[in-house]
Formats: sequence, structure tokens, C-alpha cells
Amino acid sequence: TSLADLSGLVRFSTQRLRELFEADGSALIMFDRERNELYFPVVSDADPSTEVKLGHLRFPADQGIAGWVLRNDVGAIVHDTKSDPRFFSGIDKKTEMKTQALLCAPLRTASGNIGVIELVNPEPEAMSEADLEFLETIAGDLAIACERT
Repeated sequence: TSLADLSGLVRFSTQRLRELFEADGSALIMFDRERNELYFPVVSDADPSTEVKLGHLRFPADQGIAGWVLRNDVGAIVHDTKSDPRFFSGIDKKTEMKTQALLCAPLRTASGNIGVIELVNPEPEAMSEADLEFLETIAGDLAIACERT
């Protein structure tokens, strides 16, 4: 409640989620309906250069686990991205990341999903259904904040 602007709230939230889940990264991935693409307006990563690289990337909204979560309106726990056919390796190739596991939740609004929030390589102990439920709760609050602005 002490953060007055949306940008500060989202940056604070992604950073705190990354720390809480002991993840390599946390990102808000927004849906551009006009271009049918997903993009990364806010990233918190252990490697600052990854934040810069992701900030310039877009990818088709029908690709990846983020795209699947957006379309299906359900969160996802992925313990091994290499064995998940939904995983889109194009982002890793462009950023030199090594995504091994993901937690991903939709940003739900009254008008539909506006994006997802994703944790990259969280600690294995932080990948339970309860952890996903917590992430979905935070995603709901962030989606409302985004919708109101």
C-alpha cells in the first residue's frame, strides 16, 4: 500500500517474488492483443544483463508455457522444461538463459487475461500446488492494479 505508482508496485513485486521463491528470475509478461504477442515490461533477474535482453523481446502469444497459461487461464508448474512440449526455447537462445523449471500464473481481469507472471528456476521446494496458488493470488492483485491504471 505504500507504493503509489504501478511501475514501482510491479517492480517491487517481481523482485520480492524472485527472492521469496529463490528463483533465478521473475517476470511480468504482458499480452499485446493488437499484435498477438507477449512481451516483458518488467523483469527481475539475478543477472542484470538478462533484464535488458528480455526487455527488448517479443514472441507470439500462442508459444511457450506463458502462451499456454494465457490461453488456458490456468497456472502451470513445470519441473523440467526440456521434457515439456509447451516450452519455447527461443527466449533462452536469445538471452543465453538456461530455463530448467517454471511457475507461471495468469493475470486475470474482468475483460480477460492481460498477461502472466512467471518465475524461472525457483527452488525445487517452492514448486508445489500451494506455491502456485500463492503465485496466482499475487497475480490476481497485480492484474487488478494493471487494469485500474
